[in-house]
Amino acid sequence: MLKKVCICLIVTSSILSSCSSFLYHDAIEQGQMPQASIVKKIHVGMNEKAVVQLLGEPTLVNPLYPNKWAYVHTHAKAWSNEPTVEKLELIFENGVLKTIR
Repeated sequence: MLKKVCICLIVTSSILSSCSSFLYHDAIEQGQMPQASIVKKIHVGMNEKAVVQLLGEPTLVNPLYPNKWAYVHTHAKAWSNEPTVEKLELIFENGVLKTIR
């Protein structure tokens, strides 16, 4: 009798553990992406302060290249291994916006 109970528990636990990948996983969002209508307002020739007033502080600023700003937003869906990534890159020269990517 004890042997049957142990076998039943082993089978049940293995079935339940195989279903763990079907559990609900919430989507994960990180970073910020300014609205497209606001991004359209930035233009080459703006100074850093004016850009920050429109878009807010950048998500990433590389300490080695402080003139290169990045606004990055990632969205990882529970059922997908690849997150979607939106990126806006701004490059300044002497405090003036030179490139928008």
